[in-house]
Amino acid sequence: MTGKTIEFLESIRSSMPPTSLLVACVGDSKTAVIFLSVTTGRPGILQKNALVACLEELEMCGVNVAYIAVSKCQCSEQSAVTPLLKTLMFIGFEILNKVPFSLIDLSSDYRLLFTNLHE
Repeated sequence: MTGKTIEFLESIRSSMPPTSLLVACVGDSKTAVIFLSVTTGRPGILQKNALVACLEELEMCGVNVAYIAVSKCQCSEQSAVTPLLKTLMFIGFEILNKVPFSLIDLSSDYRLLFTNLHE
């Protein structure tokens, strides 16, 4: 994902309703990145049902790995694991320690978590 692509996704994301998710396919379309909407209220609001439905749809479309991009401003609390990150881990995401090259441009503004949809 290039910086220009990320900038484009940010512009779309900023106008999404709070319950929406934005999904971008990466490379071979076997990998997807999910962006949460930008919320004006409490940061880190997560619609679990929408996310689970999204993951199920991605799995049916043949996606193997799903990443979720959490804005670093949404997880900037003192604790290393914020309530939002804890919820994502409860759903099945893992904190990504080493960022794949294709997503390196995202890592400056986003904390990435991943889940393997076919394990």
